[in-house]
Amino acid sequence: MMSKLSKKKSILPICSTCQQSCLNAQGSLKSIDSIILNDESNEVVPFVIERIERDSSNLFREISEMCIDVFFNEGTLSSQESQGWSSPFKGFHLAYLRMAQYSDLRNRSFTTKTRFDMFIARAVVPKSSTTREGEKFVDKSSIFNSECLSSSFENSGDQYVPSELIGFCEINARRFPLLSTKLNMYYDDVENKIVYTTNSLSQKRNKDVALGLPFRPILSNLAVKKTARGSGVGSQLLSACEDIILLDWDIPNRMELILQVEEDNPNAVEFYKKRGYQVMYSDPATRRFDVSGIFLRRVRSTKICMRKALEGENIDFVEEKL
Repeated sequence: MMSKLSKKKSILPICSTCQQSCLNAQGSLKSIDSIILNDESNEVVPFVIERIERDSSNLFREISEMCIDVFFNEGTLSSQESQGWSSPFKGFHLAYLRMAQYSDLRNRSFTTKTRFDMFIARAVVPKSSTTREGEKFVDKSSIFNSECLSSSFENSGDQYVPSELIGFCEINARRFPLLSTKLNMYYDDVENKIVYTTNSLSQKRNKDVALGLPFRPILSNLAVKKTARGSGVGSQLLSACEDIILLDWDIPNRMELILQVEEDNPNAVEFYKKRGYQVMYSDPATRRFDVSGIFLRRVRSTKICMRKALEGENIDFVEEKL
């Protein structure tokens, strides 16, 4: 079962986001960096945002297909692809990544004990003669861009149905370090003190250190189909995540949302800054997938950690305590 989230108007100009993907050291699919892709040539798409349940295994396959297509076929082209050359092995790489993401979503839905929520965006169309019997209808008041619904369907009777999947994102509670921009120290929320270390950022992620960190809400897998960009889908998915944390999460650090974005993607950084997110630090030890060659490779990348205080907190608390 999927439940609709209450409609909320975006406070930002219309824009959209998508992400690249990478695997963590244990091999599970993680993607928490975002790319802003503006396409003003697209028609505005009416859509709804829905919160999905943990046992949505059938939907996970549809999500995985869309996300991998967005991340690797509709995103930024590699230097070789921009010159018109595409690896004949890319299809095999993408098939593997689709299965990896599907398995990751499915496994976490059944095994993860910490809190997480997932949201999808679906395009909305008026009811027609091709609408399947038993199809659920959507209240027009919950539809974003409802003024753009086609008026050519005279027999719809103001009844609308969700159709194509056009967006997805998720948030989950994970132990995550909020490091200072000074890479040899970070603030330990549990001990309420500054911790000095000579370890690198990647070494700080080991289990011994991670066990002392609090759970934080982390945004991941934010993806919007190319045909829906420019309709505000990415903005509303992000708003849905922020709203559910404030309204329904019960963890000590729930009044914040953290994400990571590629350093070489200034449009994404600017998008999040406009939404109230501030830069915490850069992590040069991250990896992302390269599907342009014969072999599927994880190449080095630098990601910027960003954080937004969702309710009345000084976002600069780490630097102030340092």
